[in-house]
Amino acid sequence: MTAAVPYDGLPGIRDALAGLEERARGRLLPTLTLVGLAASLAYRAVERGPYYPGWDILGSAQGLQVLSTSPPAEALARLVRGIGQFRYWNSTDSVLYTLVPGALGRLWPYEFWAHWLTLALVVLTLCLILRFAGLGARRAWLVALAWGASSSLLSFSIAGYPYATGFLPHALALAIVTSPWLRARPLASLVAALAATELSWHLYEAGKTLVVVLVLGALIERSAPLATRAGWLAASAVQVVRILFRRGFNVDYVLTGADAGPRALGAAAGRTLEALAGGVDLPVVVPLGLLALVLVRRHRWLLVGGVASQLLTVVLAAAVDPAAIRPRRLLTTTFYCLTALAVFFAQSSLETGRRGLLRLALVTALVGGNLWQGADLWIFFRVPPPGRTQPLPFTFSSDDYFVAAGVSDLAREVRGHVDQGRTVVMLYNLNSETIADPEALLERVYLTTGHRRFERRVLAFGHRRCRYDCLPVRPLEVVEKDVTALAAELGNPVAFYKKALEPRRHVEEAKIVLAALTRKFAVRPGPDPAPGFGRLDLLPRRGVHPGVEIEAATEPLPLDLAWLAEPREPGKLVLTSPEGARPFRYEWSAVAVAREDTTVDLVLGCDGRLRLSVDGKPLVARRGLGFTLWRERVLLPRGRHALGLEYETRSGSGRLLLQAEAPLRE
Repeated sequence: MTAAVPYDGLPGIRDALAGLEERARGRLLPTLTLVGLAASLAYRAVERGPYYPGWDILGSAQGLQVLSTSPPAEALARLVRGIGQFRYWNSTDSVLYTLVPGALGRLWPYEFWAHWLTLALVVLTLCLILRFAGLGARRAWLVALAWGASSSLLSFSIAGYPYATGFLPHALALAIVTSPWLRARPLASLVAALAATELSWHLYEAGKTLVVVLVLGALIERSAPLATRAGWLAASAVQVVRILFRRGFNVDYVLTGADAGPRALGAAAGRTLEALAGGVDLPVVVPLGLLALVLVRRHRWLLVGGVASQLLTVVLAAAVDPAAIRPRRLLTTTFYCLTALAVFFAQSSLETGRRGLLRLALVTALVGGNLWQGADLWIFFRVPPPGRTQPLPFTFSSDDYFVAAGVSDLAREVRGHVDQGRTVVMLYNLNSETIADPEALLERVYLTTGHRRFERRVLAFGHRRCRYDCLPVRPLEVVEKDVTALAAELGNPVAFYKKALEPRRHVEEAKIVLAALTRKFAVRPGPDPAPGFGRLDLLPRRGVHPGVEIEAATEPLPLDLAWLAEPREPGKLVLTSPEGARPFRYEWSAVAVAREDTTVDLVLGCDGRLRLSVDGKPLVARRGLGFTLWRERVLLPRGRHALGLEYETRSGSGRLLLQAEAPLRE
């Protein structure tokens, strides 16, 4: 009688799983991965639409302006001189992110060239990761699968501001120090390393830390000739000297954090790890990548050093400011973890047993990550644009990169009027936005209309023509001349104004432009074109209060007053608020003498509460949120009439306008 043999089902399970994996790797899973990835990127781009932060297009606008106003050689020289000009790096401080979208914008006015450029560079980075890992084109879907499991990486892959490009110099450095062809050619390897370091100055600042890869390569890759490794160290030295010579804000940030002390650094490290567990991205790629780091054998220390260096920079910054932990600062960490996964998949593709099961488990986890980010993406876009402050999932920042839905809507409105052949006057310029997070209203219009049409059809006036980028903003000294010329044209011009009384230079300069318009045109306020903005149709002027004389006025008409708590030039363009930052009241009175029964249009504007009375009887009572203009038609019988106006601000800033005009024809 044959003895019973205990059943061991593990080999059968392994064989079944291996067969399942083989069938999945055939066509179905790669096809679904690529389709899902493309669908996720397209859904992000379509649903976001024009509701992106202003930072995304500053480089494109600068490139279009420079190429439109300078010969190609001079334009290139101007852009090269601009590298390192700003203490805060941005996409205008880059030949790549100004020249390329600027040149494309000259061929075809379009606001999304920078977004497409970012996507192209991310794809190039992933191709370099494939080459470094040795996966090959047939297994490229594994990298796409990891890409699709990172919601933050997907979102920043279609952002106009090149946050996601910071890993490209690292990927180049990894390819350089592991390439047999370059190792055998010290001079070519040195040139490639210098080119990668130069490229890092045109992409997001995290790319400048590629020196970590070059130094580790020189120390670890002992099979490379000594001359080749010396070249890597030389390129690293050039980069370090350049970084210290052009120390920007982020470099100071990190160096300050190095002196924060062990307790502060420990707390910052804890906050960083907590953020990686789900605060800055879905906790899929980074945890799996860290696990893969333990399992890989090829290039392990290059990857470990790369991940450690990126985490260290975030920890040092977070020791100074906890808000420094944000998704974009950890993108290079995500890229390194994705690279570790690619290396693990390459080395385990022919292995069986436990490593084969582990590979299958990682693939399954990444599939789950793709489904998770898809569901999270759908939930994110259930909120309409006016209710969102960030353009895409996991792109938040406490300091900047906010979406201004009103600016996006107004830019499309302005573009529509320009397409109709109308001239648009903007009571808005580069001083109308905060410098820390510009909304880029004029840049949006500029990129969609093109340089020539913007110069002809969009009249924006201001003292400043350049901020980070430069635009065809007309000097305030020519306001009267240009508005007079506009009034002489046979056309149907329109103006748009910002309702918020900030920043203070915006109030001062917009007041000058509005005064010039009301002297040459009869303004008819139209429906608000977008939240936070107003519209004025500019009509031929028919006269000022015909048949009516104003006497004993406490302030002469037209009345156009602005108050700020801290005006730049108090008593000149604006007044100092009498109560500082607190609300205050203002009263105005006059006597209107009508020679006969007369109808007068009163152009009124205020921010706050306004009451207008005639002969003691209330005529107008209105409360506005933000400076708003409107017209009131008043019938004045023959004789003398007492006019009274009471105005109360909502805060220390205020704006009040009163002007009498001949009635407009209906």
